[in-house]
Amino acid sequence: MKLVAAAVITALYGSNLVVAKSEQISKKVDGELNPPLSEFVPAINKEEQATVDQRRNKRSPELVKFTLNSDKKSLSSPNKFTFEAGLGDAKYTYIVELNEQALAQNTESLRILNLRHGHDQDIDTRFTDSTPALNQHRQKIRKQKTSFYADAEKVLGKVDPLASFEYALNGLALKLTQNEAQQLANLTQVKSITREQTFRLNTDRGPTLVGAPAVWDGSALANIAPSQGEGIIVGIIDSGINTDHPSFAEQAADGYVHTNPLGNGVFIGDCANGFPELCNNKLIGVRSYSRITDDYSDTDVFPPNLPRNGEDYGGHGSHVASTAAGNVLLNVAEVTPEFGEQESAGVPTGFSFPQISGVAPRANIISYQVCYGGRTDAGDTYGDCPGAAIIQGIEDAIRDQVDIINFSISGGGNPWNSNTEQAFLSARNAGIFVATSAGNSGPNPGSTVKNAPWYTSVAAAEHGRENVFAKEINSFSGGSSSLSAITGQSNTGNISAPIVYAGDFTNPNDPNGDPAQCLQAFPAGTFNGQIVVCDRGEIARIAKAENVRDGGAGGYVLANVDGGDTFLANDQYVVPGIHINAENGNRLKSWLDSGSNHRATITTGNATQVVDESRVDVLANFSSRGPNETNSTLAPTLTGPGVDIYAAYADQQFGHDGHEPAASDFNFLSGTSMSSPHVAGSAALIKSVHPSWSPDEIRSALSLTATSTVQTDVGTDPENGDFFDKGAGRINVDLAVASGLVMSESGTNYTRANPAIGGDPRSLNIPSITDDECAGTCTWTRTFTATTDATWTASTAIITNGLAINISPSSFTLNEGQTQTVSFEIESARAPKTEYSFASVSFSSPGLPDATLPISVFASIGDIPLALEFDSSRQIDSLLQADIEAINLPNFFVSGYMPVKATVVDGQVSEDSDNSDLFDNLNDGVQITTIQVPSNAVRLVTEIKSSTAPDLDLFLIYDANSDGVASRSEVIGESLSSDSTEEVSLNFPDAGTYFIAVQSFTGSSATSDSYDMRYAVVENTLSEDELVAIAPTSIDADTPFDLRVIHNLPDSTSGDDYYGAIAMGTASGLDDLGVITVDINRKDDDVFLTGAAQRLVEAGDTASLAVNVGPNTTSEARNYRIIVPLPVGTDFGNFSAAFNGQIINNELVWEVNKAPQESSTDILSFDLTMLAGANPGPVPVVAQSELVNQTFSELENSQPFEQVQIEGAPELSFNGNDSITLNVVETQLLTIPLSINEPNGDNTTVVWTQTMGPAASIIEANGSFQLTAPNVEADAVLNYDVVVTDSNNNASSASITVNVDNNAEPVISSIDAPTSANGGQRITLTINVTDPENDNLTITVNGETITGNTFSTTTPTTGSSVSYQVLVSDGISTVSQTVSVNLTQTQVSNPPASSGGGGGTAPILTALLLPLIFIRRYFR
Repeated sequence: MKLVAAAVITALYGSNLVVAKSEQISKKVDGELNPPLSEFVPAINKEEQATVDQRRNKRSPELVKFTLNSDKKSLSSPNKFTFEAGLGDAKYTYIVELNEQALAQNTESLRILNLRHGHDQDIDTRFTDSTPALNQHRQKIRKQKTSFYADAEKVLGKVDPLASFEYALNGLALKLTQNEAQQLANLTQVKSITREQTFRLNTDRGPTLVGAPAVWDGSALANIAPSQGEGIIVGIIDSGINTDHPSFAEQAADGYVHTNPLGNGVFIGDCANGFPELCNNKLIGVRSYSRITDDYSDTDVFPPNLPRNGEDYGGHGSHVASTAAGNVLLNVAEVTPEFGEQESAGVPTGFSFPQISGVAPRANIISYQVCYGGRTDAGDTYGDCPGAAIIQGIEDAIRDQVDIINFSISGGGNPWNSNTEQAFLSARNAGIFVATSAGNSGPNPGSTVKNAPWYTSVAAAEHGRENVFAKEINSFSGGSSSLSAITGQSNTGNISAPIVYAGDFTNPNDPNGDPAQCLQAFPAGTFNGQIVVCDRGEIARIAKAENVRDGGAGGYVLANVDGGDTFLANDQYVVPGIHINAENGNRLKSWLDSGSNHRATITTGNATQVVDESRVDVLANFSSRGPNETNSTLAPTLTGPGVDIYAAYADQQFGHDGHEPAASDFNFLSGTSMSSPHVAGSAALIKSVHPSWSPDEIRSALSLTATSTVQTDVGTDPENGDFFDKGAGRINVDLAVASGLVMSESGTNYTRANPAIGGDPRSLNIPSITDDECAGTCTWTRTFTATTDATWTASTAIITNGLAINISPSSFTLNEGQTQTVSFEIESARAPKTEYSFASVSFSSPGLPDATLPISVFASIGDIPLALEFDSSRQIDSLLQADIEAINLPNFFVSGYMPVKATVVDGQVSEDSDNSDLFDNLNDGVQITTIQVPSNAVRLVTEIKSSTAPDLDLFLIYDANSDGVASRSEVIGESLSSDSTEEVSLNFPDAGTYFIAVQSFTGSSATSDSYDMRYAVVENTLSEDELVAIAPTSIDADTPFDLRVIHNLPDSTSGDDYYGAIAMGTASGLDDLGVITVDINRKDDDVFLTGAAQRLVEAGDTASLAVNVGPNTTSEARNYRIIVPLPVGTDFGNFSAAFNGQIINNELVWEVNKAPQESSTDILSFDLTMLAGANPGPVPVVAQSELVNQTFSELENSQPFEQVQIEGAPELSFNGNDSITLNVVETQLLTIPLSINEPNGDNTTVVWTQTMGPAASIIEANGSFQLTAPNVEADAVLNYDVVVTDSNNNASSASITVNVDNNAEPVISSIDAPTSANGGQRITLTINVTDPENDNLTITVNGETITGNTFSTTTPTTGSSVSYQVLVSDGISTVSQTVSVNLTQTQVSNPPASSGGGGGTAPILTALLLPLIFIRRYFR
């Protein structure tokens, strides 16, 4: 058995992929998570993603300007054919479109074609190929084809068309080489030749959700009979149909017997050509095309003798057909596809649906098989949907006069350039309502390509129903411990078998992967019928089951892992299995890790059905989104149920040679392919109730009455989606059928709306208003037709702040059939200028459904730039934006806000260990700067200028709850480029605390990386001349104008950044027209001086310098006047005579003119000559410059050039004097106040020479010169000479005198002390001292320094006397004196000495007492 589940494969066809139930495979491509065309997205539950898109998607609409002139005709040849490189000589199918209009494009023919659809009830409502009015134009078409064949055969020889078209297109399909196609393009009959494109294919609760039962029973609209689509023919252009399925039987399960509108037993297509058994009075036609069925002859792929008819061998077409118009079926058993089986009714799950049906269960069906059952992206030899077959299917649907077409296939693009889109315009012109899938390339903005304004493209949403299959894995045996039963989910059977963990095996097919993840198929024989446990993650859940099955597993356990997704899915595996949570997965794996002989049982799933109301109308993540990328209309148009839809399928799956067949009568599929037939079936119900309504009127009824509260998943909580997500909303056919207003448009206007010929799709009368360039105020009209008598009142719901809508008339009364044109004046001047804004207008009338018109506009006042950034090379500089086009603005004023110098944060940050989540740990790889923004600020901006890290990201976070903590919900701006240059700018920020978070997404090899982050807050303070804007005060839309921005930043230097803003308003100082942000990057000066470092020693010496005038990087000419004032002490020598160089009033002047974008640097050289008597030192030279051709410019000074110097000797001074006399006391330290000024900044050498007095050296210490005075017996005088020499041997000298004063020693007058004292007595000594010079004295007694002049002490208890030495010091001299005190010691009576001699009684007593003390302590 092969690997891919048919439940998945048959549902998906490429760019508009359909989604099978609960299946997803994701790949990371170029740093983003995108599902490739051959893979799938989840149905009900979100499946694990290999990584979440680590770069968040943001809607950033791009304004595109068209310059059209319908009065001029292009002189180039019409673009009939586009040559494609690399095709070689191979033959391809080409669609050749001829000049004559097709039948459905011709006005007279259209009158007949529309009769069938109720537009003229007085004429026979069916036509045939021989109807005269049609035949007349058909003859023109065929005559042109005959002419074409004749001319083509002259070029190529015999021409054998694969198909011929005349209803949808006038043309044919031919097998041609590219060179042959190019030759045919030269024929006069040819309009265009394009190589055939291959397209890919893109209900139990659905009809109830969209309101079909109220139409079925007639309760939706008074006085209208119940309808289930009787008499309506639904055409299904798809992969064929399961012809013997009960959904398409003549008699439905509710007893209804179908009536054939063609006549009883009258069938179309294969049924009328050899296969009558395929049809009945329900399924009245099955068309197939040889482009598909001729390949059935390949018996290597298909069974021998496979009938060449439109039987469905994929399942997609059957599913779509039964969703739109399948019969009522009762008590329908739920089955799942039987893997590996080409023929099967499916595997019952045990659950049954009480009733299922299509939305219009009594409508008739014609199937057009334009797609193979296989898929080329799954490896099938034959797959997908050839373009020629699709056009043939549309052609036949027009010929067969179907009422409704469902087209759940890819395609789209520019609707005026596409064969298929033009064919659908023909179908619409023929009165056929076309529903088509919007595509499954979501959720990114602009991902839908179904952009034609004449059909209805449908997004997909959930309906909330889920069948839950609860089960257990239990009866564990073996191992070294017991394990209780584990609950889980899966829509599979049971098994009892040994159980093993995949992580304990090696997988040679995935040598670098984790075998526990089961990412690749295990080799056959790896397992022997065991239940295999795999960890969840990386790839689709059911793919893991297939991988272990291929290795021989009999059962499968999928275990969630810690930190991964937590939900449990109800998947259908190829073997019995169960999906369990992470906690139970850990328990199970721990048990498997112990002991041996492990065995377990997986029980059968027990089915229950639940409806989660919170998931109703939640847009599917895969559903493609707008805005429309080719024209300014709303896409998608509407939303329908498209997730987990249970409907008919293919019980035969032939031609699946590249992947595993899995046949079944029913299946769950998800995709916009499933939502589109809900709309097609709803249109069939409306057509049945209102047979005269046109396709546009049906669409408008569905749109005007749609439920707008479709939600999109954002994080964990849904939020209301915008109109580019959901269109007008989810359909309510019960309201649509009762709509009191409808809208219509003409085929001619659709053709004329082509922007390439000067048309404007915005003006089409369709049930929405989308304007991708609403300049200030835009006004559009819509015309409504009343279906009943009523009075209507308009109301407006503004979704995006800043929009205002005026409606005229705001109320009106209409009788049935009357029309009212309403004007919608949309004021967008205050709306955001960088994203779409949304609103809606509802018309209400008592007793009737509201009619709501969705409005989406991109606000613009023209092409005025909303952000300016320029590199400035002057303190006063300017940026010119020339030839701006804008709307008429009779009052236009521009005012500058005070620019702010950026605060620079030089930080360090380490790489985030989990860069997918900024908030998992704000201390890991994240640095946060907190700033305060005042009230009424105009702008908050932050950017990363540079970093050593390869990739940093920048986040702006507003502390909305004022808790001082940055949180995920508070992120208001982010910059996530693939490098480290990031910027976030926010206009009109709320006051409060903001956090700037720098995250290291990818660090360098270093432990941490440095970064330069800058920020600024531009406050609501208008500048005087710091930032000025100049523009006309009145703007004419027909006259381009210039905008000049001037800054005056006298303190700016190279490397500075300044941020500002320009207010645009209808009066000075107002910003009601918006704000232009201004970023100023201060670069190096454009005028600067250069030259070598030079010394001028004597008069006549010369220095050479140059003024440099750098490149002109602006768009304007810059005419410089350059001035070099003559420096003092010099004269000008030679200088450049170029650029009109001359000396005027001691100034050297040049005139330099620089052309716009001139890249050269002009050098203006000159010499300076030293004059006699010039003061030594630097010669400051400046270059002054101004732009004489710009009124904003003023004279600016360059940075001074100070490398030219006049040589001079050092200059000496002592406290400003040439010499000095200093005084010092002997032995004291003296600092000599010598100042040395070396005018040239040279190093100097200082030499001191003593010329008189006692020897004493002057030394340099701590940057000063110091002298320690000698010890003298009498006052002395010292003289010194000092010589200072610079590095160029220039010397200067000076002399100083130092008077050294002899120091007078202190005098001890007396010491008052007792002459005698007892031993142990306290005595006091009083020292009486004086100092002739009143110096501070220090007194010590026996080495102890005392405070004051008294010293108290206790005399010793031994000895007969004690002496006290007194020292007195003035810091220089010390004197001493000793005093003695006689002692009298007290005598104690002693016992006789022991024989050992000495000691006395105390030691003996102590020795005797020790034992007693010990004993006493012991017993205490």
